[in-house]
Amino acid sequence: MMGKKVCSLAVLFFLTAIVGTAFFLRAYRIDFGLPDEYHPDERIVSRQVEGFLNGHYRLERLNHPPLQKNMAFLGLSIIRLFRYIPPEQYWDYSIRAVRWVSVCMGTASIFFLYVLACHFVCRFTALCVALVYAVLPVAVVLSKYGLPDITVSCLMIVCFILVLKMYEKPTPVRSFVTGMCTALACSAKYNGIVVFGSSMCAFIFLAYQWKSSKSRKKLLLLITLFLMGAALGFIAGFPPIQFGGFKMLYQSLKFELRHLFFSGHKGINIVSDGFFFMYHFFYTILPSTGKLLLGWIICGCIYALVGLNKRVLIILSGVVPYYIMMESAYKVPVNAERYMVPILSIFILFAGIFCDKLSS
Repeated sequence: MMGKKVCSLAVLFFLTAIVGTAFFLRAYRIDFGLPDEYHPDERIVSRQVEGFLNGHYRLERLNHPPLQKNMAFLGLSIIRLFRYIPPEQYWDYSIRAVRWVSVCMGTASIFFLYVLACHFVCRFTALCVALVYAVLPVAVVLSKYGLPDITVSCLMIVCFILVLKMYEKPTPVRSFVTGMCTALACSAKYNGIVVFGSSMCAFIFLAYQWKSSKSRKKLLLLITLFLMGAALGFIAGFPPIQFGGFKMLYQSLKFELRHLFFSGHKGINIVSDGFFFMYHFFYTILPSTGKLLLGWIICGCIYALVGLNKRVLIILSGVVPYYIMMESAYKVPVNAERYMVPILSIFILFAGIFCDKLSS
């Protein structure tokens, strides 16, 4: 009993140290590059938050969902309760606020990745997985910028945790919360919709296991509550007061679809050929991880695909569609690394699963 308590305290100590280190690395020099933004999208986000501070709450465009902007505005609203922010400093506060959202979500993703890893590996390996992602340069650097990729990364990890818990012990509350968090992931960035695939996979497995009519009624209740949670999450993530009806949302989504798959933007061809769905492994993941870690990731992915079990398959139901989407559309020759961050943490988890299997 005493040994288990000491072990738990040691895990808590190292996890706290890892999360603390992750926060320091992400918060240090958060003003890097200012007043120049990392990416034009960061300018769009910060200017809209500045508009919120000026009382203009209607979104001018929904090509990027509003969650990152609303979280930044909420933080600034709390600050304004205690101190006055001059109007001429609104933009400066706005750009820093959206970056702080990324810092906080990037730090939280380390803890949640540890929790997710504990579903597959021992606590020591889970700590190693969290440590690698905590200090991985690409994850650290992108957590310093006010773009939604880190936010959707964190929410996707949370969704995977909730889906696994819902599958392992289905309850109405878990189903409702999973649906709500899944919709919130979509309100961070539209490609977060892939986590719906993991939820559907879990429900299919439950439907296969539950044969009786009573169990099927319970499954129908769980699905209904999941959809109700998703509806609530959608309303929270896309507040109706902020956009001019569903027509505007539809037009924005149509523009995003056209700009990704057909027109590109400003002369950059977003869709490119070659490498047969391995473009991001060579041009994005390899420069971000190095050859050694990429080798472990590839081994982990192969092991995950070959040694399929239901929990891994639930995760893959969200990861594989995301990767196919990135390979089909997001092949921009600049800033491409941020497109793979939402599933890079899962790739590192697969590498950890492979290492754990070798050690056992």
